Amino acid sequence: MTKSFASPKLTLSSGSDTLTFESSYFPEVEALSGNSFLIFLASGQHDCPGYYIWATLDDAGLRASPQFGSCSDRGEVLRTAQGLMLVMPGPHSSEAVSFFLNKDGTVIENSQALKAGGIVDPF
Repeated sequence: MTKSFASPKLTLSSGSDTLTFESSYFPEVEALSGNSFLIFLASGQHDCPGYYIWATLDDAGLRASPQFGSCSDRGEVLRTAQGLMLVMPGPHSSEAVSFFLNKDGTVIENSQALKAGGIVDPF
């Protein structure tokens, strides 16, 4: 990962593969699973602090999921029977939203309520 303080551009690169995103500050890796990692892209805006991406580096190269999240910077990663799950406050103080972070680099929004999966809403 590289980022210049003079530019909002964040670059992920490996060999000849390069991905570029916008982020107000240099992100940290928030979770790892196999060859995939989760990072938060900060917008620098108060009303929507940013979104997440789930990036993967494997034999197929470097790739990232589309940006996802609920505009919150308060995500919590949980280990579940289905794998890693990112749980975050819902928009406008509604029930928490969650996303499964799959080892193949894909992201699926959890359509079940957290309580149905035995998870207590941490917010």
